[in-house]
Amino acid sequence: MQFTKTKEDVIRSGTWSFFLMRELKCSEKLSNFSQDEILSAVMKSKFHIWQGEVIAEHDLKLNTYGYYDNSKLISSDYVSIDFNFFKIKLLSIVNEWNKNEKGFTENVEILINENLNPNACYFFLEPGSDKIAQFHTYTFFCGCIIIDRETDTATLIELGQD
Repeated sequence: MQFTKTKEDVIRSGTWSFFLMRELKCSEKLSNFSQDEILSAVMKSKFHIWQGEVIAEHDLKLNTYGYYDNSKLISSDYVSIDFNFFKIKLLSIVNEWNKNEKGFTENVEILINENLNPNACYFFLEPGSDKIAQFHTYTFFCGCIIIDRETDTATLIELGQD
């Protein structure tokens, strides 16, 4: 299973916060694979880490996904949630960490509404504390993967403050 990046949007809040939405097109029909297989393939791809394509080209060994050790993450660290809860949870985090940045939450909500299929499968990263990397630069971080079998796409979302 191979992925190609088809779209990437980044919204910055102030100097340190960001919201990243990256859409990946799968080379095969996602309906032929289990959710675990798809999540694992996305996590092993160079797109799981922001700017992973650049890192892969230069053969750097960056091993941190937000404040998690990427090598310790497994597909079950992504917890399945429904679209409405996903949206409420994500927007509350965005608002909490960026409440002083006018328009940031609204811009994130517009991006979600315009690009995500409510019928897709939503996963929120919630690993145990044993997966936190020894060295990281993040004050907060959250990651999500959305699997859309209708369009054979996986969308990665990162929200962080470094």
